[in-house]
Amino acid sequence: MSLGILKITSRVRRRCCLGLMLPGFDEKLHHAGAGTMDGVRGPGARAGASEGLGLRFRITRVYMITGLAFLGPAWWCLIRAAPAIARGAWADPLLLAAVHLFVVGYALTTVHGALLQITPVAFQGHLYSVRLGYVQYVLMVLGAAAFPVGFLSGRWAVAATGGILVFAAYGLLLWNLGRTALTLKKRGEALRSAPVFVFLFAALLFGIGMALGVPLLGRASLLLHMVAGVTGWFTTLILVLSPRLIRVFVSSRHPGFERRGPELVLMAGALLIAAGVSLVPAPGQGVSKGLWGPGSFLVGVGSVLYLIAYGSFLFHLFQHLRYRRRRDLEWVIPWIAAGLAAGWPLTAAWGAAVWKAAGTGRTAGPMLLGMMLLVVFGFLGWVIAAYMAKILPFLRWMSKYGHGLTPVTRRAPGQRPVGVRDMMPKVSTILALLGFAGGAVLLAAGAWSGREEFARIGAGVGVLAWLVYAGAMWVMYRR
Repeated sequence: MSLGILKITSRVRRRCCLGLMLPGFDEKLHHAGAGTMDGVRGPGARAGASEGLGLRFRITRVYMITGLAFLGPAWWCLIRAAPAIARGAWADPLLLAAVHLFVVGYALTTVHGALLQITPVAFQGHLYSVRLGYVQYVLMVLGAAAFPVGFLSGRWAVAATGGILVFAAYGLLLWNLGRTALTLKKRGEALRSAPVFVFLFAALLFGIGMALGVPLLGRASLLLHMVAGVTGWFTTLILVLSPRLIRVFVSSRHPGFERRGPELVLMAGALLIAAGVSLVPAPGQGVSKGLWGPGSFLVGVGSVLYLIAYGSFLFHLFQHLRYRRRRDLEWVIPWIAAGLAAGWPLTAAWGAAVWKAAGTGRTAGPMLLGMMLLVVFGFLGWVIAAYMAKILPFLRWMSKYGHGLTPVTRRAPGQRPVGVRDMMPKVSTILALLGFAGGAVLLAAGAWSGREEFARIGAGVGVLAWLVYAGAMWVMYRR
């Protein structure tokens, strides 16, 4: 009897210890499947579920570290593409290689891996198949690697093959998340976010068409490809998930979006922007009617709706920070919030550039190029890297120390594990985030002013920031 009481007490202390280190950990881990396996409760179920969580933690780490490996070559290609940036040469092979290494190799690979982890946690369910995630991973890596090979060798069929591989990975992701949705407690909330995948479908479809020499909407294809990818997919997905993630990170009392949210307004705005861009006239056709034609009007209305919904998401995000249960705030979370807040004026400026391009028919000018570089390499680079600095240390900590720790209070000082908040070096990570933003600003300045040296210095700053960030990740893995 006494032995049983001691065992129960030890379990309670262990769970309390983890709860103190990771706010909201026990609740979210339970909803993510830690307490059940195939509907059966008990010690065997817990062991199997913990093993399943370990596999899910590992696959997300693999995706994110691979994405980080693509980030360095993307910035390096920008150094060599500096003359093309200054000339506004969109079709330069080095510039195309750099953008696709970043967008597909770094951003899309990281986001795909994060979705396999975030979806079961944020919406409370369990992942359908880790093995399917690894098949998707292979397709993503092969597709991302094919883009620079195709562009730099002048073989557009190779780039198109890369796009087809990424499209296949997208299909597997949809299947995996679709089956995962059947297990979610917050299924309705998740389904309200599902239309965002339509924009990734459009971005991939128009990109493959252009690579094959068959632009589906003529000269509007390039602009629609960018709008669907940058605004419709990446920015919208980040906005939809961020308040939910911050709520988990800080264990917030704010109710959030259980019954309704601004997702539909956000996606309606993105859809109107895409519809307006599709009306960009072909040479010799006067469809646009200037800055106040139908295409520009739709882009303008869509941008206003999008910015209103963006502001609503920011409001809920900061409400989660205000009504958090623990007063001490992990250092990386304000930097995530700062990146998201800075994204609002950047999104407004990007919308204005798209509005002007839709009205004038100039879909490849230096203004649009500079804004694209600023939003992609600055905003997306900052936010994704900041989220990685939050998520990867936790995944590494769980894989190294697991769920079966002896309570910290009963361990010798030399044997106590590094706290999850102390895993990631603070100063070097902040310097890297600032370097990504500063490099993107200089890239945009180079495109707008036609000064090659600005673009080259900006790309060099980005390479240095990547080295610092990769070094911080290496230190985190060594701890």
